[in-house]
Amino acid sequence: MHNVTLSFKYSHHISQYIYGFLLLKKKNIINISKIDKDDNSASIQHILRADVDGKKIVYDANDGDHIERNFFSIPDYEWCDLYFKRSYSENLAKNFPKCRPLGFNYEIKPVYGIVDNFFGNIRRLLGKEIVRHYDLETTPKVSNNPRVLFLTRLWEPEVISEESNSIEIEKYNEIKKLNKLRVDALNMLSDNFKKISTIGINDIEYSRKIAPNFILPKTQTHRRHFIYMMKNHEICITSTGLHQSTGWRFGEFIASSRAIISEPLEYITPGNFNNYLPFKNIEELYQSVDRLVNDKELRYEMMEKNNHYYNNYLKPDRLILNTLLSI
Repeated sequence: MHNVTLSFKYSHHISQYIYGFLLLKKKNIINISKIDKDDNSASIQHILRADVDGKKIVYDANDGDHIERNFFSIPDYEWCDLYFKRSYSENLAKNFPKCRPLGFNYEIKPVYGIVDNFFGNIRRLLGKEIVRHYDLETTPKVSNNPRVLFLTRLWEPEVISEESNSIEIEKYNEIKKLNKLRVDALNMLSDNFKKISTIGINDIEYSRKIAPNFILPKTQTHRRHFIYMMKNHEICITSTGLHQSTGWRFGEFIASSRAIISEPLEYITPGNFNNYLPFKNIEELYQSVDRLVNDKELRYEMMEKNNHYYNNYLKPDRLILNTLLSI
């Protein structure tokens, strides 16, 4: 049995990794001798440090691989024996040989013990947004009348000026491009698949200016309600996030064994995941939606493969166990 200590400054980004370690402890696969929930030793946010039988392991859940944006921690890399990175790229593989792919992520609430579980369950009964891994899981099943889901968000572009640096300008352009694609996708789905689609965006001031007709009430964007809708839509669409990141929706769609349509993945995943239909423009998105809506066998095949991937690579305990087996 592995002996483990964990140290971190909690963030939603790393909740999946903490959850996985705690599940392995519950199954008596590892022993966790210490958990430091207020550790400041990491040089950047979204870092979990683990000591596993004397081996120093880093789990990095940052959105990108950009060192200049503080999305990769050189001090933590120098501290560790292995560095598992959510946004793992060929560039990192080439320049940082201790780095390994960590894969998709999504937020789930860790359970630290019996008392924590008890009060968490009470809060769940009261409708609080406390999500466990099994809330997302579902058995692949297809119908003759599939529905399409695309719930997304827009980002408020930050104001730039002549004094803005290159990173600020680059991020501004990224956000403008991201917002445009998402609005164009919403318009395409509304024009061509309105009767079978559930679509919408978050309610912020920028959304009210750009696409007010697609704003959803908060009752429909509540995460537990979103999970319910996700399970009732066989076809789920997502797009690239900020910093070319793989959005959390992608991981949730895999966990729920959905048939997925997405922009091409920018980062490398464990198991060389490719079980989705990619699109690079709105015409390709239309073609992918049309194909999945009209091909029941393809939908089922994709859902089965995503169920298999989830159970072998993404399920929280399996994700962590795979990293331990590589030590």
